Amino acid sequence: HIKPAGIRDTYVPISLIEPYSGSNLNAMGFDLNSNPLLMPSLLQARDTGQMALTRKMTLIQDAGTAIPAAVMYVPIYNNTMPLNTVEERRKAILAWVSGPFRIRDLIASLENQLDKDIGIEIYDGSVMSAETHLYGSGVKSSNLQTLRLINIGGRQWTLAIYALPAFDARFPEETQSQIVAGGVTLSLL
Repeated sequence: HIKPAGIRDTYVPISLIEPYSGSNLNAMGFDLNSNPLLMPSLLQARDTGQMALTRKMTLIQDAGTAIPAAVMYVPIYNNTMPLNTVEERRKAILAWVSGPFRIRDLIASLENQLDKDIGIEIYDGSVMSAETHLYGSGVKSSNLQTLRLINIGGRQWTLAIYALPAFDARFPEETQSQIVAGGVTLSLL
């Protein structure tokens, strides 16, 4: 059954999901075309032939919660048809493969690669606000921080990276000044 019910020009229901159990069963039959947060990414992936990432959202599996997530979509085309132009790709689209993920789970999977004394805040887009906040505590306790903009699947994320108190304790203030001076010097060279 396609859900939610209703007449739409196009239906894009979820027809396969793994694992096929638990809260994932809530997503079966869900029409992606009924969610205005999803369609721009589906259309971008279809038209470009490239992976596209949604903006901040809540997965249908997590309905009723406020767990920040995103979904990656990759188009699947009928390869017997030409795919050189946007119009050709639109005619050849068969489906999309999706990769939904909760941001906290993504960061948890990187735990071994991240320094325990460094804090990370992630925002969807270039505006750092509660509405765009994807990950982190929101509490910065150090003057040592940097911002990085990254582009993923047609979306821009802002990463605010900052030192936690344990990091500051490893490097007294006079050492921090020397590190900064050294970094500036190397950058100029």
